Amino acid sequence: MKKLYCPSTDKGFTLMEVVVSLFIFMIVWMSVVGVVVVGKNAASYAKHKSQAIYIAQRAVEQMRRQPFQSPNFENFAASITGPVIIDTRGNFGNPANPFMGNQIVTVSNYASDIYRKRVRVEVNWNELVFGTVVMREYCTTDIANEPQLN
Repeated sequence: MKKLYCPSTDKGFTLMEVVVSLFIFMIVWMSVVGVVVVGKNAASYAKHKSQAIYIAQRAVEQMRRQPFQSPNFENFAASITGPVIIDTRGNFGNPANPFMGNQIVTVSNYASDIYRKRVRVEVNWNELVFGTVVMREYCTTDIANEPQLN
């Protein structure tokens, strides 16, 4: 059997090579962690935004179902204004840790037209992205009294 020859100058890595390789590894690792954190925050924001849009559209549809000539039209808007659950962490039946927001419904006359009302729903919440940022989503529609369609 033949003996392997190992010259005395090739005994392993030097301390400088190890330090440089660890430095390069840490730079790559920190960039990967940064991408993951930013991606997680973007996904959370997108989820909360789509749920806020859903809540606003649901409130608009509730207002559309109200009789236009009812004196309680504006009162109903005030009754659905208030806190809403933005994110239920996947359990809508029994939210263990709800992420709360606020819903504001306003009804105004459309210009000088007495047969139209403008309904505006604003949903806002505090997004926790590198601190607390107040986020808002709006949904606006015009509701018209059209008796010829009834």
